[in-house]
Amino acid sequence: MYEPQSVEAPQGSFECNGNGARFHELNNNALWANHFSLVPPGATHLTFTWTLTAPHRAATWEYFIGQTLLASFNDDGHMPPSSVEHSVSLHGFTGRHTILARWNIYDTINAFYSCVDLDISSHLHNATVLVAGADADASANVPLQQVLAIP
Repeated sequence: MYEPQSVEAPQGSFECNGNGARFHELNNNALWANHFSLVPPGATHLTFTWTLTAPHRAATWEYFIGQTLLASFNDDGHMPPSSVEHSVSLHGFTGRHTILARWNIYDTINAFYSCVDLDISSHLHNATVLVAGADADASANVPLQQVLAIP
C-alpha cells in the first residue's frame, strides 16, 4: 500500500511519483490499466479535495493532463487550512486520462504529488474527487492513481 503523504519530490515533475527515488510503480501505466474511474456523464469540472494533517506553506497547486496545465491556484506562501478544495475544468478532454495534482511547497524545493486515473465521459457535468494529498489522514490512505470518491 502506498502512503499518499510520502510522494514528495523536487518541484517540476510530470511523473506520478514526482520522479523521486520511491514509488516508481506509480509511473507504470500497465499496472493501472484497469483502475480508471468513470467520471459521470455531463461532468464539466472536478472538485479536488486535499486533506492536510501537517500543512506546509503553499506556493501553488497545479493540475495537469500530460504536460497540459488544467488549472493553477496561487497561495503566495500562505498556510493552507486542513482541507483545501479546487474546481478543475475538464473542458476538451474525453476518454482515459491521468490527472496529476501537484502541491508546490513555498519554502522548500519540494512538491507533493498525487494522480487519479479517470475515464472522462463525452457528456460532462460536475463531480468531486478526494486527492490523496500530503500528510493525508487515514481515510485517504489508499493507492495513488485511484479516485477515492466520485458521487
